[in-house]
Amino acid sequence: LGRDGTVSDFELYVLGIRDGSQLDAMVRQLANEETVEVVADDATYTVEDLMGVQMKLVLAADYYTYDSKHDVWMDKSDDEAYMADLIANGEDLNVVGVIQPNEEATSAFLTAGVYYTPELVEHLVDEAGKSEIVKAQLEDPKVDVFNGLTFEEEQEGEGDNGFDPESLFSIDEDAMADAFQFDEAALDIDTSALGGIDLSGLDLSGLGGPGQTEVPDMHFTLEDLGIDPSTLVQPMPAETVEAMTQALAGGYAAYLQQWAQSGGQAAGEEPLTFEEWMNTEAAQAIVSQFVDGYTASVTQQVMEQVTEAMSVYMNQVMTSYATAVQQQIQAQMQLLTDQIAAQIETQMQQMMANVTTQLAQNMQNAISIDADAFAGAFQMNVDEETLSDLILAMLSNSDTSYEGNLARLGYASLAEPSEIEIYPRDFEAKQSIIDILDAYNERMADEGAEEKQISYTDVVGTLMTSVTTIINMISTMLIAFVSISLVVSSIMIGIITYISVLERTKEIGILRAVGASRGDISAIFDAETVIEGLAAGLIGVGVTLFASIFVNIAVLDIFDVPNIMQLSPVAAIVLIAISVALSFIAGLIPASSAARKDPVEALRTE
Repeated sequence: LGRDGTVSDFELYVLGIRDGSQLDAMVRQLANEETVEVVADDATYTVEDLMGVQMKLVLAADYYTYDSKHDVWMDKSDDEAYMADLIANGEDLNVVGVIQPNEEATSAFLTAGVYYTPELVEHLVDEAGKSEIVKAQLEDPKVDVFNGLTFEEEQEGEGDNGFDPESLFSIDEDAMADAFQFDEAALDIDTSALGGIDLSGLDLSGLGGPGQTEVPDMHFTLEDLGIDPSTLVQPMPAETVEAMTQALAGGYAAYLQQWAQSGGQAAGEEPLTFEEWMNTEAAQAIVSQFVDGYTASVTQQVMEQVTEAMSVYMNQVMTSYATAVQQQIQAQMQLLTDQIAAQIETQMQQMMANVTTQLAQNMQNAISIDADAFAGAFQMNVDEETLSDLILAMLSNSDTSYEGNLARLGYASLAEPSEIEIYPRDFEAKQSIIDILDAYNERMADEGAEEKQISYTDVVGTLMTSVTTIINMISTMLIAFVSISLVVSSIMIGIITYISVLERTKEIGILRAVGASRGDISAIFDAETVIEGLAAGLIGVGVTLFASIFVNIAVLDIFDVPNIMQLSPVAAIVLIAISVALSFIAGLIPASSAARKDPVEALRTE
């Protein structure tokens, strides 16, 4: 408890005495930058209320379960059913004591909160060491057991944790084939719009008379070429389907990771199912990317097939026509062939351009994908919750370390502590310990074993050094002020003594007339200044001793610190001596001036 016997609201939530949903609501409001509605509680609790609290012990290492298929440890702390079962089977813990600092204590080592006994801490460490995840981490200190990457790769931002999105899905190939529909009718080419090949413009005047040989009919269709439209388009290759599948699986995995990192899981939001995600722009963009490539590939294949068929067809036509012409004008066949070849090449290029344009336009309409059937071809190998845990486990690259992972799992080696705290009973013991540590470090340095040196922090020494520095600064300022006061006081003493000399000039002349020497005159005034300094010192010390009585009583009553103001006898004597010395020095010049006065002139002074 606190010094006044209070317990904080947070500790009441931790102990389950207050409804934890109130704390969750306030944290959520704070995270959303909303106005936090604090639920006030002015209730009074007895020691019996606190002693009656019962809790469950759950090991941090038990939050994780091993997935052997994907070789990863999954964090199940957000799985309500799993955590409920884990808590139900946890060890029972009871509050065994309520501590409140003594009202007379000047300081308390423990702050308000819930504390564990050393036995419980050792029990936690022992049980954590028996868990499989801790054993796995201890067996390979270089690899992060949570994601399979080495700690060095994590620091450099490199490495692959072996995540295979395809392993999370299975694909129904028959359903995948049904998802792609091909409309043969939409692929038909309007040959009438192609223009065909027209050789009517050939000049046959030199071939023995025009029209003797009939020019063959060059208008044709795909059927004339011997091409079955249904064979123009081949099914999407298996490797293309596999690549598109992996891209979609990776896209859905990336969406789940983004959803988890954006706080959707903490806010209680449900992620989109795979079927729902397939209707998003991101999924359609991935499908379009592969379909466009597939369409371009099919168009190229169709062009090659049509070109090859037309080449065969034209060879047949030209062979037949050449035979007929050869019977009549054998001598001029070469000239005719060149003319026909030139016109055929020009018109074939135009015709193929028209064919390519129609094929490209019709191919988009001929191929269609049923998104629902495509999504149905994917079968999830794990449920949505497990999938989310796997994605978070395998794709997370947290900034961790070997020691940090063990601490996260609640494990520590009692034989290898990270630090040791020593509490000396007094300053002499503290200095002895420091001397021992310094001697050991010096010996290690001499032996060249700097790695064995002990780094330590003298907390009290550091604190005292800071306090001493502050006190020295304050003391220096006070000394400066006091020095100014002493200088001013000394000047005033000198002035007062000089005024006394002026007022007693006739007396000085009488003393010199009756035989007093200059030394006698100087001694008179020196004695007076010494007496003044002694009186001032005694009065100052007396006032200080008298004031210290009331100051000590007040400080003891308010701050419970005795004898805060003290003046030792030695210090009192030194202060009186300083007062006498300063007064004596201040009166030397006026006393010397009095001793040097002319007796005759002094007697004439009224």
